[in-house]
Amino acid sequence: VVPLFALFFFESVVVSWTTVPDLRLDHRNAFDLRGRIRTVMAGTAQSSGKVAAATIRPFCRETDESQLVELVQELQQHELKLYSRMKPPSEIGRSYVDNLCKECQEHHGRILVAVDCEEAASSNLVGYACVLTRVQSENKDEIPYTYGEVTDLAVSEQARGKGIGRALLTACEDLVRENSDVKYLRTSVLARNSGALAAYQKYGFEEHLVEMEKRLE
Repeated sequence: VVPLFALFFFESVVVSWTTVPDLRLDHRNAFDLRGRIRTVMAGTAQSSGKVAAATIRPFCRETDESQLVELVQELQQHELKLYSRMKPPSEIGRSYVDNLCKECQEHHGRILVAVDCEEAASSNLVGYACVLTRVQSENKDEIPYTYGEVTDLAVSEQARGKGIGRALLTACEDLVRENSDVKYLRTSVLARNSGALAAYQKYGFEEHLVEMEKRLE
């Protein structure tokens, strides 16, 4: 799955950290965010004038897996409109989560989820992100270096436009920044997704490597 910022819009976001000592979960169920949750007050231009709120916390496989799979399937359905070689959403299941967990174990990664209220116990997922905090460069013509990578990021349709996507990305960046020797954060996006490209650029991403393809027909 290619992370798509077209699934949300950037809004002004105010973030605060709260310490939650009992939120440490082992690698079988989640990837520890050092006992912290992130409460996101995302200011939006809603007609009601209310400020939307969400909480970002570590993924817990026992309680979150089915909803996470639904979010990935929603993302997959959107990507199919841009890229015909994507698997159908029905083929995305627990094995996808297995692969995310494996990547996280190999590259010091984290899976984060966003819930739709300020209560840490809430289990209604409205978004998720996966970030690898230590990936080693493998290009033979480059000097060795380490970078972070956001491999997945999606927000459900009903929660878009509330700043949740930007807050998830900021949480990913914070985790990468905890490694003082890591100076780069990467992600990828389909070339046809102009909205996603613009959103990444607004956040500060720049083109690094342009991969090109020619149809042989």
